[in-house]
Amino acid sequence: MQSLTQEDLIRTLLKKWWWIVVSIVVSMSLAYGGWKIFPKTYKSTVIMTIDSPKVAKDYVKGLGGADGKGFEDPATVAMQQVLLALTNKSVLVPIIENMKPYPDSEEATEESVIKRLRMAISVARPKEGLGIGISYQHSDPHVAQAVVALLVVKLQEDNAKRREGLVETTTEFLSVELNRVKAELEAKEQAISDFKKDHIGELPGQMEANLRTLDRLQADLTTSSESLNKGGERLTALEKAIREFSEIGSTDVVPVERGGRMIESRSPDPRGAKLEELRQKLNELLGVYKENYPDVVHLREEIRRLELEPRVAGSDQLGVGETTGGRVENSGKVVRKPIDPFLRELMKERNELKSEMAFLKEKQAKTVRQIKELEAHVQRIPAAEQRLTILVRDYENLQKGYQSLLDKRTNARILGNYESRQFGEQYRVIEPANLPYGEEPPTLLHFLFGGFVLGCAIGLGGAIGVEFLKPGCRRPEEVESYLGLSVIASIPPFDNMTVGMGSAGSRALLPGPKTSVGISGRAPSHYGYGRNWTGAGSGTKRASFTSLPQAFHLIAKWGAHSIIAEQYRVASTRLLLMTAEKKHVVTLVASSIMGEGKTTTAVNLAYVLAHDLKKSTLLIDCDFKRPMVHEYMDISVEPGLSEAMLGRDSLDNCIHHYEGIPLSILPCGDPKVRPASISGIQYVKQILPELRTRYDHVILDGPPILTLADVNVLGSLADQVILVVRAGLTSLEMVRKAVKQLNVNSDEIGVVLTKVEMEFAPYFMYETPYAGKTGRSGE
Repeated sequence: MQSLTQEDLIRTLLKKWWWIVVSIVVSMSLAYGGWKIFPKTYKSTVIMTIDSPKVAKDYVKGLGGADGKGFEDPATVAMQQVLLALTNKSVLVPIIENMKPYPDSEEATEESVIKRLRMAISVARPKEGLGIGISYQHSDPHVAQAVVALLVVKLQEDNAKRREGLVETTTEFLSVELNRVKAELEAKEQAISDFKKDHIGELPGQMEANLRTLDRLQADLTTSSESLNKGGERLTALEKAIREFSEIGSTDVVPVERGGRMIESRSPDPRGAKLEELRQKLNELLGVYKENYPDVVHLREEIRRLELEPRVAGSDQLGVGETTGGRVENSGKVVRKPIDPFLRELMKERNELKSEMAFLKEKQAKTVRQIKELEAHVQRIPAAEQRLTILVRDYENLQKGYQSLLDKRTNARILGNYESRQFGEQYRVIEPANLPYGEEPPTLLHFLFGGFVLGCAIGLGGAIGVEFLKPGCRRPEEVESYLGLSVIASIPPFDNMTVGMGSAGSRALLPGPKTSVGISGRAPSHYGYGRNWTGAGSGTKRASFTSLPQAFHLIAKWGAHSIIAEQYRVASTRLLLMTAEKKHVVTLVASSIMGEGKTTTAVNLAYVLAHDLKKSTLLIDCDFKRPMVHEYMDISVEPGLSEAMLGRDSLDNCIHHYEGIPLSILPCGDPKVRPASISGIQYVKQILPELRTRYDHVILDGPPILTLADVNVLGSLADQVILVVRAGLTSLEMVRKAVKQLNVNSDEIGVVLTKVEMEFAPYFMYETPYAGKTGRSGE
């Protein structure tokens, strides 16, 4: 289904102009009544701003507006403060108690009165852009002026109290926060101190000292190892010398019993060899170390002692495994001789060397332990550094926060004195409250304009909505594009002919003669044939009744020169062209539902075929539930199909012949014995072959398709189907279902679209004088 085009909208507006005018008039009348009822109000306005502080803000950081944002925009700050103050009861309640602006609300609650007062107050920037405007609306202009003046005073007092209270609250809050942060700062300092105590040697600053100590201990360890190696060599040499000297004996002859005889042996002096050996080692050490090296100093002292001391008396004891010279008595006992002083010196030196080596080994083990401890400290330094960094960072952050809070508290204390002496921001009135003389919008003009707009919306929307919400199609193009069926005629509405035949009230989609025609004075009326019409002026006749009889639907006869009759002639001509190959044609005229103009189309097609096209035509009324052919053709209902079917009369006697033209009519018959739809259709099927041969064209006025299941039987009997569709009533989906139920080919169906609005407005028929001369139309 197509949407409304621009032409459709214009046509709808022209047709429904009275609807639009009535809507506008009614809406504007209601708007005027609303203005009379609507209470009139007057608005008094005061313009104020915020004065800058009296002390430069570079020296004292004041409270910059409602949120402490600075002095950038005084108007914005003032608006924020005023809006905030309007939520405070301490500002509004004194106004209500002193001014009593709403005497009719004495019994109302305080909250409702405050809400009403707050809604009547408005805050906005004035057009000049300087400061802010505070307005109050009231039905009494003097009350409005007094209320807004008192409101400014209360706002100034509230601003001063609010700022002082804000300073006090800020100072108290900062003091509490400062104590809390101070406690946290002291706790963090103690945590850092405890951490340093627990991690001595592992702190980041001790890394260099630990590394130097490690280097020194490594050097000591190397020196101790070398000393132990050299001491081991010396000990080996001493052990060898002592062993050799013990074997050889002293320089005196010592008899030794060997094999039963005494052998004398002289011991050489080993001191010279010892000195030579010590001097050689000293030279080796001086080639590597300095004079102050401990081993060098020790060797020099040893050489000096050996050079100064002669042979020292030794001990009587020898080392383990040592032997001395002596003689063996007969009893087998060895008689020991006194130990040689040199041997005693060697043994003493060996013992000292062993003690020194034991000390070096203990020192070496201690050094190794110290190295391991230092290495562990060095390995733990990164972790300790990270933990210490976190502690220090938290401490520094707390320290910064503490310093910031301390500065803020100091500034808050200064600001308290600053505000108490009224050096800060203060409200200043630029323009005092005025006495209003004119009422506030909406005025009468606003109400009337709103009523006009509402009326236009209702009128235009209603007219277009009614047209758009029509369920059926409006133009033949919609039927052809949606259903694929050809439209053979578009019939305009002619029910407005009951009002006057001379009016140009109907429109058609196909052009017709643009002249007026009158209806014959012998046109049918409630009063019978020949009843004259009363004149309505301009040569046009009007009926003296409000509705026409059913016989007037035969427009092809009574309005032969009308566009409607011309469209029926077009439909008849196209019907003949569609069935030109057949000699005897049966045409079924049907519709989807009742009330689409099916019977009107059938009787007019039959009349045009017989009268204008000179075809012998038979019109059969097959709508057994609601037969209307006899009323439209103005003939008797009996005898008809009922009598012929029951055998009460012959078929030929039941066929009525129309006067003067080759048109025959077979009505439904007596309603008392009227057959059922199924039996009647079967009887028509039985007699139709015989009737087909008698007439050039047989037209069947069938029942609505969607209300009777056996209509497809009539469709199978017909050579051509005329489907009547009422524009704006029947939906295309219903038409599609009807076509499907007929079960015939689409090329055997022609559509007659009824009640079609015309795109132009030609006169409905010719002038009355011409009709009067022609006499009865169609005759």
